[in-house]
Amino acid sequence: MKGLFPLTGIKAFIAIYLFFLFIEAIIFGPYLWKPNEFVFAFGGDALVIYYDMVYHICHGSGGLHFEGMNYPYGESILLTDANAAITILLSWVNKIIPICGMVPGILHGLILYLLPLTGIYLFLILRKMDVSPLMAIVFSILIAFLSPQMLRILGHFGLAFPFVVPMAIYWVLTLEDEEKFRWKDLLYGMVFFFFFINNPYLGFAATALITAYGFIHSIVFRKIMLTPILMGIVPTLIGYLLIQYSDSFADRVEMQWGFFHYFASIQGMFFPDGSLLYDMLSIFKIPSIRFEGKVNVGLVTTLVSIAGVIALGKWGITRKSSPLLHIEGRFKYLMWASFLLFLYAANYSLYGFAKPFMEQYLGKLLMFKASGRMAWPFYFMLTLYAAIILDRLYQMDGLKFKILIKIAILIWGFEAMRYNLDRFQNVHHSNPFAQRDFGDQLNSLNINASTYEALYMVPVVQSWMDKYYFPMHFESQFSGIMISSNTGIPMINAMISRPPMQSTLESIQLASAPHIPRDRFGDLKGDRPVLIVLGNNHSELTEGEKFIIDQSQPVGEFANCKVFSLNPTQWKVAPAPPDSTLILKDKFEISANPHQGIGQGKSIHSPPGLSIIWQRRLSPETIPDKVEISLWFYMDTKSYHLPVLKISCDPEQRNFFNRSSRDIKDGWTRHSIVIPYCRDIEVTVEGERSFLFDDLEIRAVK
Repeated sequence: MKGLFPLTGIKAFIAIYLFFLFIEAIIFGPYLWKPNEFVFAFGGDALVIYYDMVYHICHGSGGLHFEGMNYPYGESILLTDANAAITILLSWVNKIIPICGMVPGILHGLILYLLPLTGIYLFLILRKMDVSPLMAIVFSILIAFLSPQMLRILGHFGLAFPFVVPMAIYWVLTLEDEEKFRWKDLLYGMVFFFFFINNPYLGFAATALITAYGFIHSIVFRKIMLTPILMGIVPTLIGYLLIQYSDSFADRVEMQWGFFHYFASIQGMFFPDGSLLYDMLSIFKIPSIRFEGKVNVGLVTTLVSIAGVIALGKWGITRKSSPLLHIEGRFKYLMWASFLLFLYAANYSLYGFAKPFMEQYLGKLLMFKASGRMAWPFYFMLTLYAAIILDRLYQMDGLKFKILIKIAILIWGFEAMRYNLDRFQNVHHSNPFAQRDFGDQLNSLNINASTYEALYMVPVVQSWMDKYYFPMHFESQFSGIMISSNTGIPMINAMISRPPMQSTLESIQLASAPHIPRDRFGDLKGDRPVLIVLGNNHSELTEGEKFIIDQSQPVGEFANCKVFSLNPTQWKVAPAPPDSTLILKDKFEISANPHQGIGQGKSIHSPPGLSIIWQRRLSPETIPDKVEISLWFYMDTKSYHLPVLKISCDPEQRNFFNRSSRDIKDGWTRHSIVIPYCRDIEVTVEGERSFLFDDLEIRAVK
């Protein structure tokens, strides 16, 4: 075979690179030669990432502070989804060579033209493990294109560099037994640091694998192996310190939501919905799982892994070895290290009973909200192991082994095409960031950063805070992003995954009930008006959102929105609702809770779970058609989750609930539900965690 396929060294690299580009051309088509003409997605996370990059490169300072959202405070670029490392570098390039109109295209080019590096590093790993050159090329392509990171090309761009983890694996395999400084180690460390600050999930997956390997190796040989431990810890520590340095807020939610929800699992690793094995097991009605938990090593790797586990079990009983267990030491320790990361990633699916313990002691590790991503190193180790075993079988004498392995390769390739690559259909959306006619429309209406201090999107666009949930209104979000990216007008709204509490509440408060003062206006310069962006096709606006529009002056219309001018210095707070509408108010003053309530009174502390807080028969003098029932909840920063307000209305046992609100005052949020009038009402609050509530009101609604 070596005589027929002398694919070694640079020849193999060129072959892999060209073959990858050939497959990419089939999958992505014109993205390779016209990368700036299209975008992979027209909304969701992808739209926000495109915007973050465009704004910081074209309108930002070029440093660590992002000014495009959460105006006037901004945010650390490292805590947005902006591909911080790449974006900062491109912002410096933009000062020399104007690239503002090409940002999505540059991002696409980096992703697609660096993708073959995944195959090259996988090839190098397999050659290290004595896999034949041809088989190393074939399996490197199969492993890369079935990788769970392939789907991140559709939107989670900071994760779409799947070569980083194989690079970490290869670096470990090149370590020498006698530790000594190598200049290339410094280069590797810089790459890991770069991708850590570009997207901490990807960087940490690589550095955590290296660190775990270092500790396992040290334990096995009873001698500390400093090189991998330092290689894993130093880039991570520097990146973490840089994030802390750039963070100007001290009121982020301490325990973020997601770690115990977006986890990995055995099903996600071996038979997630969409995989071949899942379809083969469809008779058992296996439920689907969340996207973040899907890894899928594939049918072939699953069968090889099962055979390896059986061989390991036999060895444990009989001490009789098997070719399935003849693996080089470093690779074996990497396998155990990746398995430890899988256990961390799988958390709730394997040992949910330990959730209270983990919440108390894991600390900053809980900040990885999509913990399932930490299972990616295990994907690479299992698929590499399968490739090594299949190559050994192929090298054995006997036609049946060669036929069997060729069938396995075909199945692997079919699953990669079916599971991942088929999902790249219809991803050629026209690039909205390159459309000049929209900029001409903005100029005709004098909409620019010199005329307007900031913009605010209505209905409220605010995410992704763990205390709040707002259904995203596409026309408002898209229009606001397009106006801001074209003009440099910053947003008061924010779409940030770990936003600070106070500034987030202030932003939402702009759409509070008309009688609630707006705290954010006091921090604006007030020398220019705020541009209000009202998306078309919106559902009924809240009372507060209508009040914003009523106090604004029309400016113009676009295809997806109407825009208004609001002068904050002329904002008029409306009078509070008249007492004549009040049917009942309970301030819970009998509470012994020491925490200050809304206003001057006390508040009630509710433990986790379901609590009936009020149950009574109404007897108003005049029976209204509808009543509004409202309750105030305190927004602490200790943990994720906001309780649910539930109303049961007899005699028909009608149930109503609400967990979002735009009414905010002094750190409290008011949840309200409007229901048809009924005499017997039961008010219930439910939450996973303890919380404070105060001031129950029932008012007549016309």
